[in-house]
Amino acid sequence: MILDFLGFFSKIVVSQEFTMPQVLLIFPKSPFPIFASSSGLGVLKKPFGFVPPLGILYIGRALLDADYCVEAVDFNSTPYTETTLRKLLAEKDAVGITTSSFNREDVAALIKDIKKVKPEVKIITGGPDITLHPRLIEGSDLSIAGEVEKTAPEIFDALIHGRDFSNLHGAIYKTPLSKRILHGKESYYESHLDSINFPARELLRAEDKSQGYSLFGNKYKTKIATIIVTRGCPFQCRFCAHNAVTAQKYRKRSVENCLGELEQLHKEGYSILGFADDNFLSIVNRELVKGILKGIIERRYEFIIIVEGRVDSAKDPELYALMRKAGVAGVVYGMESMNQEVLDFYHKQTTVELNRKASQLAFKYGLFSIAHFIIGAPFEDEVLINKMVKDVYSLRLDAVTFWALEYTYGAPLWEEAKGKGLIDDFEHTVPAGCEHNLSPLSSSQLDSICYRAFKGFYARPSYWLKFFQKVLRFDRRTIYFMFRVLEKVLSYYFN
Repeated sequence: MILDFLGFFSKIVVSQEFTMPQVLLIFPKSPFPIFASSSGLGVLKKPFGFVPPLGILYIGRALLDADYCVEAVDFNSTPYTETTLRKLLAEKDAVGITTSSFNREDVAALIKDIKKVKPEVKIITGGPDITLHPRLIEGSDLSIAGEVEKTAPEIFDALIHGRDFSNLHGAIYKTPLSKRILHGKESYYESHLDSINFPARELLRAEDKSQGYSLFGNKYKTKIATIIVTRGCPFQCRFCAHNAVTAQKYRKRSVENCLGELEQLHKEGYSILGFADDNFLSIVNRELVKGILKGIIERRYEFIIIVEGRVDSAKDPELYALMRKAGVAGVVYGMESMNQEVLDFYHKQTTVELNRKASQLAFKYGLFSIAHFIIGAPFEDEVLINKMVKDVYSLRLDAVTFWALEYTYGAPLWEEAKGKGLIDDFEHTVPAGCEHNLSPLSSSQLDSICYRAFKGFYARPSYWLKFFQKVLRFDRRTIYFMFRVLEKVLSYYFN
């Protein structure tokens, strides 16, 4: 009798396993403009598969915790072929696709391929692009605006089982009987970040899923991870649509919660860590960042760390000393310009002097420094731009990029230009240029200037002299990091 009961119970378990919802999460190939962002001479687009994308890993964790069968793929890391897609779609009930402004065309092509390979599978699209510009993506059964870590199980349940979408947060859809676009509840944004479970990084850690994460060599491709400790932005830069994507909601995790995730990463053998926050290194996050760095030092984690941040961090040199002790090898700044009038126009709330001081502090404490600059403010003519570029060359930076300004849907500059009749509603990404009366120079001229400025930075003998002098002051890990990053950046531009 006991054996009969056990046999009956095993059949129930097997049956439940076969009926578990099967979901595939896809981060599509996303060609990223490297140093100029419109369509002129200098534009170069490459897939950026350096690190696993956090978004689908957070969603994956939520679904796994709700007893879904989940598989994930990043097509910036795993080569995209129809054979691979067909294999991934086998037995899947639904597919979730991340959209961004960089991959709109790739998303459209991917959806067509999915429909060709498996017409019956349900498709949901979400991500920054839909959150910024809410709409139903063609070919999708459902699009979702906003954050979904807490609502993903409910969303996929409704999608797979054909339930009503009207009660779903951020839902955009059409009913079978209506061609009208309908909307569910308002988009969801989690206010208590500590309540979100850590990402399911194991979904992209297998050998076939991590092929592209080899910036630091093949031996590190399964040992590289990113972490995000804030959401939103407390600043109001006029060229940026970040606040529109996050509904003006700036939120932070606690030091304890962040250190809990770092402990997990340490135990799982990760050795390279990138903080994905645009403003991780900022005076507004000073206590949070110091708490995290001190925790890393006290626990003796040995990560190679890369951070992004603002130059207002230079107001507190102790941050730089802590970064050095904690294992930070590189810092990426959004300096934007060496012209104070331009910085003020962008509402950066920084100064040229802080740009210079931040680069000096990075040099002093042995940090590999990268800075991004934007060219194309409405009053920037070629004389002003050339002077600005010359001032960039005078900074103690190890790598730079130059971008042509873009007017992005949702950003204050886009809204202002639209209000003046310079941009139409349907133009979601508009390059600065005289074509729209947004610059005294054409967009192709701005791209060419970006291209020349970039090449000119590395063509200077003085740069290489200072670079190798600086190398002598670095530890072995930072030297390795420097050469790997520089090799990748230069290979993109000069091949």
